Amino acid sequence: SFAEDPFGRVSRTIQGMAILIFGTTAEANAMARQINRLHHSVQGTLPESLGRYTAGDTYSAMEPLALLWVHIAFVDSMLTAYKTFVGPLSEAECEQYWQESCRYARLLGLTDTILPTSYVAVQQYMREALASGEVAIGPGAHFIAQQVLYPPIPWLHTPLWAIVRLVTVGQLPSDIRQAYGLSWTARQRLGFGMARRVGQLLRRLF
Repeated sequence: SFAEDPFGRVSRTIQGMAILIFGTTAEANAMARQINRLHHSVQGTLPESLGRYTAGDTYSAMEPLALLWVHIAFVDSMLTAYKTFVGPLSEAECEQYWQESCRYARLLGLTDTILPTSYVAVQQYMREALASGEVAIGPGAHFIAQQVLYPPIPWLHTPLWAIVRLVTVGQLPSDIRQAYGLSWTARQRLGFGMARRVGQLLRRLF
């Protein structure tokens, strides 16, 4: 349903993460159980070779390295968005954010034996995962990216989603953006820079 109901998908994701981060212990535990049930249903066999994986390998959304990448990508995206549109963050603040994020990561199946011990280690893991082929971008990822960035939405929503697409693509590391085959023209860079300045200006005004 992620392709058929993009706004609903975003809304459900935001609500789920808000409960995990800001909810009571009982609310966070209940949301984690709901997410884990969903993840347990995502499993199968790879139809083709990709990165360091070969066709026929089994996969599961509850596999520790899969869970770790999703969590790391989420945390890194939040920090990148803050530094891009709000303001700078010190190394100590990034470290604190990472350590606090591990609390709900543990509810979602990750353990201290697999979670990087520091934010510096997180950044190192990301570089190694991409270089080793542990994380690779194939046809499935291309399809999902196109559905997320260019969803079937009413034409009235098109300008809003164009802004979402701009700030999303603009925050991607250049090598990942290229691997997805996403264009990044001078006009797009200019628009992204304007969006960045507007965000920082609004932060100061408020």
